Amino acid sequence: PHRRAHEADEASALPQRPPRMDPFVPNGTVSFLLTFAVLCMTKRDGGSCHVMAMACRVMNGLMPVLVGTLMGALALPVGSRTDSGGPADMVQAHNDWRAKVGVAPLVWSTQIATVAQEWADTLSRHNCQLRHRPAGQYGENLAWYLGLSPTPTDVVNSWAEERSDYDPVRHQCRAGKVCGHYTQVVDQRSRKVGCGKATCASDAEIWVCNYDPPGNLAGSPPF
Repeated sequence: PHRRAHEADEASALPQRPPRMDPFVPNGTVSFLLTFAVLCMTKRDGGSCHVMAMACRVMNGLMPVLVGTLMGALALPVGSRTDSGGPADMVQAHNDWRAKVGVAPLVWSTQIATVAQEWADTLSRHNCQLRHRPAGQYGENLAWYLGLSPTPTDVVNSWAEERSDYDPVRHQCRAGKVCGHYTQVVDQRSRKVGCGKATCASDAEIWVCNYDPPGNLAGSPPF
């Protein structure tokens, strides 16, 4: 079965099982470049092969870019990485919706992502229950998936689907509707975002995004 839920929905609890985290493993291309870089560093004096020497000169020029890319990836919380691009895709998905209402774009915060990851891990150890962090200092959106492999864009778009349930004239949700996920995505007060995810029982996934400053302040329209 394929299921999706937000914290406002009623989702049945799943049997408890330790969370399965997805470690960051360089893909085949990066592994090859790393191996080649090591060979180049051992042949800086020219080596015995002319082709190898020429290739190494190219690699030496690419080393700063390669090292910078790897260091940036390794600095991010495990749960914030996805096969589709991780933080960059998550930020872009938010900013696409924010641009529609003319508010400033968000930027990624590794510090906030660490907080989001910690809460995702906590929820994964408690039957994947959709619960907000008590007395949290950040705004927060949650999502839960079973039988699906959502991308960051899928997650943000699922929150933004509530746009049709928001009344921009009265600045509130339409009667009987939920729209707080959407309004947090586009809230003009928020400037930074950080997200995490964890795998729960039955391969369900729980996603957490935190926002600083928090949005959804009573009496203040999001845009």
